[in-house]
Amino acid sequence: LFPGGAAPAPAALDNRRVVVQLRADTDPETGGSYTLKRWRVARTGPDGGAAEIELRPDNPAFKSLRMKPESGDIRAIAEFLEVVG
Repeated sequence: LFPGGAAPAPAALDNRRVVVQLRADTDPETGGSYTLKRWRVARTGPDGGAAEIELRPDNPAFKSLRMKPESGDIRAIAEFLEVVG
């Protein structure tokens, strides 16, 4: 999880591999679905913040997801750093 419990601003996560909660299809038992993707700022707004996010899989067999952070449908939960073991 992110230090302090809060994720950095969407633009600060650019090109990081993160665990993302997708809240559009919320399951009452799990709170939504989760995915591990590379977070990319696809478009910036006039204020320099992220206006659109692209979630890119490392596996080319899967498609990218494009979303707007203000829609509330996505939330970065944690950053993937390394595999241990």
